Amino acid sequence: MKAWKVKAYGVVVKAEKWDLEPIEGSIKEVVPEDYRVVVAEYMLTGEIKF
Repeated sequence: MKAWKVKAYGVVVKAEKWDLEPIEGSIKEVVPEDYRVVVAEYMLTGEIKF
């Protein structure tokens, strides 16, 4: 897991370009499953915890 990817995924999710989790009917890209929890925590706290 790479810190820069966590930050990048957080940016695109916050910008509403990607979804954090799959949403039925959505055509947006989705954060890979192995990064979802870390990205969610990063978006809430601003800290990356591995």
